[in-house]
Amino acid sequence: MWYLIIFAIVKECYAVIAQLNDPPNDLIAVIKEYSEYTEKHYNHSYIERGVCIATKCKKYINNTNSNILNLNANLEACLNQTIWNNYGLQAKLTHVYYCNKQDEEVKYDWSDWLFGGILLLLVSINIIGSFYDLMLEKYYQDKKSDKYNNKNPYLLCFSIPRNWESLTSIKLEDRRVERLKGLHGIRVLTSFLIPLAHVMWLIGTGFTDNPQDIEKASESTHYQLIFNGLMIVQIFFVMSGFLMVYNLEILSEIVPIKWSLLPNIFLNRLWRLTPANSLIILFTATWLRYLGSGPLWKLYVTSVVSGCRQYWWAHIFYINNYFPEDKACAVHTWHLAADMQLFFLGSIVYIATKTKGRSTVIALLLLFSVAAPALHVWFQDLDALVIFKPEFYRSFSNDTYWYLHILGHNNLSCFIIGMVTGYFAYYCQKNRVEVFKHKIWQYLAWCVIPGIAGLILTGSIFYTETRLSLVIRMAYAAIHRPILGVIIAFIILGLVLRIENVQLRLLEWDGWVVPSKLSYCAYLLHLNIVHILLGARTQLGHVSFFYVVINHLGIVFLSYLAAIPLSLMVEVPFNRLKTLFQDTSMMKKKKL
Repeated sequence: MWYLIIFAIVKECYAVIAQLNDPPNDLIAVIKEYSEYTEKHYNHSYIERGVCIATKCKKYINNTNSNILNLNANLEACLNQTIWNNYGLQAKLTHVYYCNKQDEEVKYDWSDWLFGGILLLLVSINIIGSFYDLMLEKYYQDKKSDKYNNKNPYLLCFSIPRNWESLTSIKLEDRRVERLKGLHGIRVLTSFLIPLAHVMWLIGTGFTDNPQDIEKASESTHYQLIFNGLMIVQIFFVMSGFLMVYNLEILSEIVPIKWSLLPNIFLNRLWRLTPANSLIILFTATWLRYLGSGPLWKLYVTSVVSGCRQYWWAHIFYINNYFPEDKACAVHTWHLAADMQLFFLGSIVYIATKTKGRSTVIALLLLFSVAAPALHVWFQDLDALVIFKPEFYRSFSNDTYWYLHILGHNNLSCFIIGMVTGYFAYYCQKNRVEVFKHKIWQYLAWCVIPGIAGLILTGSIFYTETRLSLVIRMAYAAIHRPILGVIIAFIILGLVLRIENVQLRLLEWDGWVVPSKLSYCAYLLHLNIVHILLGARTQLGHVSFFYVVINHLGIVFLSYLAAIPLSLMVEVPFNRLKTLFQDTSMMKKKKL
C-alpha cells in the first residue's frame, strides 16, 4: 500500500488529496522511484489542480455549504473522475486548506485602520513640510541663510523637494569618503542580482506547463549561477563590517570612541534601518491582502499576511532569522536581522579592543565563524549550502536554509573580514602606505569577477544523486564564505587604495549613486511584488531562462519605482531627523 499525495487548488477549496492504490501498479512504482531523486526532481506524488466547482464538480456538489465531510467526499469523487479516467489511480481527500466563496470579501480590522492612520500621517506631514519649505524659499529666497534653515528644521526634514535634492546629490565632502564612491556600484550590482533567486519562485512553485525543465535547470550553468548565487549576500556583510570600522576610525579623530558612545552607535543603526522596515512589515501584515485576488491568493499572499501578523515583533527587533517557524513573513529580511546582530557584536569588539587584544579577539572570532557552519552541518546533518531542490520552491522547507544559511553567527566570517579590511584601509590612508605598487595586483583585479563566478559554480558539485560525504560538506560550509569575503575585501581595497583605473571608473560612475541610495527600500519591497504576481496567477507559467530574465527586470524596475516615494517620505526624512538630533546634541555639549 502506498499513498500518492496530491494538492488540488479548487475555486471553492484548497485541498490535499491522498492517492491510494492497493495493490500498487507500475505507474505508482515509476512515480515513487522518480520522486526519490529529490535533488533534481519534484515529488510527483504532489499534483496541483485548479478546479472550479461550479463547472467541473456541479453534479457531485449541489450544496457547497453542506456538511464538510460530505463536501470532502464529493470533492474527492469529482477529482477522481479525471484521475481515474486518465491514469487509473484512485484518490483520497485527506485535508482541506481553505475554501473560497463567490463574492467573498475580506473584512477590515483595527490593524488596517492603524496602518491607514500612519500612512495618512506620513503623507500629511510630507505635504505640510513641502509647502512650508516652498513658502520659506519664496519669502527668504536664499536657502543657505540661517533664518531660512532655522525656521522649524524638524518640519523641513519632511520637505520632499529637499529630500529629492538629498537623494540625487552625489557630492562628497571628505576626500577619504569620496574614495568609497565605488561601493555604490557594488551595492547596486549586488542588489540587482539578489532578486533573481526570488524570481525563481514564479517558475519553481510547480504551477507550470513544463516542470521537467525546472528539474533539468541544475544542469545548466546559467541556472547554477542563480541557485548558488545566494552566497553573494555575503558581499553586504563584508561592506557592513568595513564601513562600520572605517567610519568609526574617522570619527575617532574627532570624538573618543568609548563605552559611553555605544548606545548612540546602536541607536544610530536602528534609526537608519527601522522606519522603512517597520512600515513595510506593517503594510505586509495589513493592506497587502487587498491588492489582488485569484485562486492562489490565499496560498501565496494571505499566508504571508498571517505570518507577519504573528511574527511582526521578531522583524522589528531584528531576531526573525532565529525563528524557523516564521516561514512566510518577509523572509528576505533575514539579512537585515543578521546584519544588525553582527553590527552590534562588531561595535562591542571595536570598543573593547581599542587599546589592546584586537588581533587575538579578531582571530578567535574568525576561527569561530569558520567552525560554526561546519559544526551545524555535522550535528544537524545539513548540506554545505542551500540546495535549490524543486520541492524547496513549493514547500519552502529546507533545514540548511533555516538552521545554517540565515543565522547571524554563521555569517560572521565575512563581517570580520570586512572589519579587518576597514582597519587596514584606514591605516594605509593615514600613514600613506602604498601596498599595491606592483602590476600583479592590477592583473589580479581582472580575475575578481571570474573568481566569484567560479566560486559560485563550485556549488554545483552538491547537485548529485548520491549525497557527498560529511567531510566534504563540512569543509565547503566552513570555507566558501571566507573565500568570497577575501575576494570582496580585495575589491574594496582596490577602490580605497586605487589599484586598477578601468574598474574604478566603472564602479565610481555617478549613475550608481541614486540607485544605491534607493537600494535598501527596493530590497524591502521586491518580495511583496513577487508574492502579488504569484497570488494573482490564473494560468500555468512556463519555465524558460528568458521568462526568468524578463520577470527579473520587471520586478527590479517596479521595486525601484516604488522605492522612490518610500525613500523620499520615510527613509530620507528620518535620516535627516537623526542627523538633526545629533547636531543639536553636539551643540549643547559644546555650550556646556
